[in-house]
Amino acid sequence: MTSFQERLRVRLISLSQNPIKAIWIACTLISMVYGVLVYAFVWHDNGKPRFERIIKSDGLGYYRYLPDIFITNDIKNLPDDALHFAKVDGHNVNKYYVGTAISMLPFFTAAVIWEKSFGMATDGRSPPFQITVSLAALFYFCFGLFLLGRLLIEQSFPLKWVLVTLFAIAFGTNLLTYSVELPSMSHVYSWFWINAFFYAYTKLIHRNQKKWLMLCAFTFAMIVLIRPVNGLV
Repeated sequence: MTSFQERLRVRLISLSQNPIKAIWIACTLISMVYGVLVYAFVWHDNGKPRFERIIKSDGLGYYRYLPDIFITNDIKNLPDDALHFAKVDGHNVNKYYVGTAISMLPFFTAAVIWEKSFGMATDGRSPPFQITVSLAALFYFCFGLFLLGRLLIEQSFPLKWVLVTLFAIAFGTNLLTYSVELPSMSHVYSWFWINAFFYAYTKLIHRNQKKWLMLCAFTFAMIVLIRPVNGLV
């Protein structure tokens, strides 16, 4: 056995004895692959930037709360757009639920700070805002995956099958599409908050501490704010 093989064997044994670390490494590797896909196929088209196509379709409705509240300060006088707005008392109002926008808020704030720091015109649709929406989706995907893996390990599932499950979810479900190609849609945010709720709920059952009850309430509220029907969890 070569020295490389011996080091690899020792490292694998070490990871098997520290399953949380193994899950974190797996989630990091998966997220790196997702990041490469985003950079190559979403942020660029034939080598040219195409940031304007990130916030689109229904995602524009979910995201629209942020620029309307924090940039234009106007959520009543919206343009005529039957796809994203509904007419209420003579005003166009956003017909999408607000939870996705709340989830994006920290990343939106980072884009605002970036543009103001460089004296750029802040409109909510420029490349920094598009990029931070992509980063938000990758963040929520990665940590949702990690929470699921940790939850399964703490429920005594074997590490190898937990890793198989995580890779199967990452590359065999529509999470790939909604994290990479459609990051402004609500799905990947629901994914994170549902996993966070179940993780907090299991902790509450086993430890019965107030902080876990509060986390259960908060994560459940986010689930409902993103899509009320998901409250059936």
